[in-house]
Amino acid sequence: KIGKPVAVSHYVRSTDGGKSFSRPVRLNGEPTEDLADVVHGGLSQAHVFGTMSVGGDGSVYALWLDTRDMTAERPVSPLYMATSRDDGATWSTPVNLSNTALRSSAAGRIDLDGDGIVLEHEVVPWHGDSRKPNIVIFGNFVYVSWVGKYCDPFQQRTRTYNELGGVTVPFSCVHAGQIQWNPASRSMSVATSRPITNGSRDAINDVGAVNGSAFVLVWQEDPKGLELGNADGPGDGASGAKVNKGTDLWMTWERHPQFSPILRDNRRRVTNNFTRFDTDGDESGGAGASRPVVAMVGPTVVLMYE
Repeated sequence: KIGKPVAVSHYVRSTDGGKSFSRPVRLNGEPTEDLADVVHGGLSQAHVFGTMSVGGDGSVYALWLDTRDMTAERPVSPLYMATSRDDGATWSTPVNLSNTALRSSAAGRIDLDGDGIVLEHEVVPWHGDSRKPNIVIFGNFVYVSWVGKYCDPFQQRTRTYNELGGVTVPFSCVHAGQIQWNPASRSMSVATSRPITNGSRDAINDVGAVNGSAFVLVWQEDPKGLELGNADGPGDGASGAKVNKGTDLWMTWERHPQFSPILRDNRRRVTNNFTRFDTDGDESGGAGASRPVVAMVGPTVVLMYE
């Protein structure tokens, strides 16, 4: 309708072992507003970085980042979720799971006047943008995690990127949510935590695991802020693959199926790369850890990382 490219979220399924697939089902609605001036890549809107999982009863849960709430003053992509109770034949209306797009806990600096230089007065409130979600399921309980820019306003720090002309970006923190499906009443309840981390270190690459005993969440925190990437292609990187020394992995846990503020209280450092403070007063050391992968074998948590 708006005459420009739109990145959309689709779902397909196969019932014959992958020999053929159904026609794609579009999960997001039809956009009505052209946001090409603020969405990357010349797209009018984007519904991207999707992930999904299937429950034991066949329920399908799909999540993605969505630009429908984005404006020039608030360039954010909240986390949306849609569910299917009939093997993906039909889908629910997408719901906003993160609900932080209208909130701001820190200010940043961007090039407001387009002259290529970021000046001290070009300060903007940095709203609660979200990054790629992760999902794990046990029975009728769905655990979701993501990192976002809405954190503790008293402890959240920022980083200034001279490579980008002085753009200043707040650190991210870890969020989590639990969705419980009641098949008897065919109702769904959603609980989301306050930010699990406070934004004093830059969090990214969260991964979760769950079994009948516990839900475990692992992520990395960079004490100086995410580094920009060096690879070719569009975008600035900052994926967490390149880290500052002193970057550690952290974890938290909660007994399944409970979901409470104890996720904040159970935080602990997994690796021990932080051994000293640098000249800026930031945590540092001789190495850094990144991109964890986690699984559970009975009561044992298995962790792999770079």
